[in-house]
Amino acid sequence: MSGDLQITREVTLAEIPRKDGKECLRLQFVQARTADGKEIAWHSLKVFWKDDQGTYRPGKQGVTIRGREMGPIRDALIQATSGGSAAAAREIARQPMPDEEYRRLHEQRGMR
Repeated sequence: MSGDLQITREVTLAEIPRKDGKECLRLQFVQARTADGKEIAWHSLKVFWKDDQGTYRPGKQGVTIRGREMGPIRDALIQATSGGSAAAAREIARQPMPDEEYRRLHEQRGMR
């Protein structure tokens, strides 16, 4: 399927070093155009590894996060890192993030 997509924008939102700098965890926002001209976007959370030349290369481990999934994931991570209960985090994760709020957040970051 990747041959059917043209990546039009890729923004690294976070890069967290791992394994003494031999790997990193990257959160990226990606926009693309399908073969039929449809604009699509997603977030990618992926492990990158460093090759012999010191360049990070994408590994096999990763996950694609759809826009409608970002709100519940965000809320669950906030709850988990603030010492909240697992039950409260699960309840937050069940609540979908409205498309309008998702668009507003991305426009604020310049990521339509």
